Amino acid sequence: MPKKKRMPKSVFIGSYNEYGYAVVNHTTSTVVYTAGNSLYDSQTYLEPSDERAVSLALMREFCQETTRDIARENKAEYGGVGYDDSGNPPG
Repeated sequence: MPKKKRMPKSVFIGSYNEYGYAVVNHTTSTVVYTAGNSLYDSQTYLEPSDERAVSLALMREFCQETTRDIARENKAEYGGVGYDDSGNPPG
């Protein structure tokens, strides 16, 4: 009986900066989630100097938590998060 080909286990990674964060399925290079830096609306991107924008430290925490949650929900590996220095919203 031939062996079944196993799909590689997915790995989810996050990237964040002052504008927001993104979670990517690294195995398929698919962006699965993005969020902006607005304190009141996660789908809104604000200038980092805006008083309604969350801090970089909090953005990193949100990115880590969301990336871990998505990896767990998909029975995949958490690949960590990193700072995106592009100057644009990640994703």
